[in-house]
Amino acid sequence: MGLEPVVVQVDDESSIPMFRTRSSTRPIYAREFLARCRGATEARLELRVRNRADKILAAVETTAAGVLAIGWPHSPNKERGALAREILDRSRLQLLLGAVE
Repeated sequence: MGLEPVVVQVDDESSIPMFRTRSSTRPIYAREFLARCRGATEARLELRVRNRADKILAAVETTAAGVLAIGWPHSPNKERGALAREILDRSRLQLLLGAVE
């Protein structure tokens, strides 16, 4: 059994790109989005809306994930890593954490 990477992108209503809401353009959006994720071109993209931690943890359950990798922006913002900390507190999975540029 091989590794099946799944990338979960969670937006709020104000940040959803207009073209992503059309079912005919979703495959194009997924291909372009994954092309920007190093090493994820063969991954499956899960698109979710609202509460990021809840949606990521729900995706973990529905995909029967064994490991969860979380990245957050490397920045001086004091809120950086808040989502990762919340998921770390709530998840029972092994986590791979890392700051990304």
